[in-house]
Amino acid sequence: MKRVLSFLSGIFAILVVTFSGCEAQIKSISVDDLQTLLQTDSTTVLVDVRNENEFVGRMDKIKQAIHIPLGELESRISELEKYKDKPVYLICRSGNRSGIATRKLTEMGFDAINVSGGMLAYSKKYRANE
Repeated sequence: MKRVLSFLSGIFAILVVTFSGCEAQIKSISVDDLQTLLQTDSTTVLVDVRNENEFVGRMDKIKQAIHIPLGELESRISELEKYKDKPVYLICRSGNRSGIATRKLTEMGFDAINVSGGMLAYSKKYRANE
C-alpha cells in the first residue's frame, strides 16, 4: 500500500509540473454585460478583430468599436498602448478570433477580455445596427 501511494504521489508531482505551464483560461464577458458597459461607460474600449470584409460597410458592428483585424493586431499594437491601464474588450464574429486576440493582449500585459459569442450573439440579441 505504501508503494502504491508513493507511486501515485510521484505521478501526481509529474502531472503538476507538466501542466503548470499550460495557458490559463482567458477572461470573458457576456454580450449582456458588454451592452450594459457600452450604455453606462462611454470610455469602454472595444476592439473588433474581424477582417476587413466582415467589418466595412456592415450593419452588424458596434459604433464605439476600434477596428483592428486579428492579423494586424501585433503590428498595430501601438494604437492600443494608451489603453493599457484599463480593460480592453475584444469581439469578432463568433468569439474564436477574439479569444486568440485576448490571449495575445494578455501576454503583452493588457487586461484583455473576450466577448463570448461575438457579433453573432450580440446582433441576435441587440440587433446592433449602429
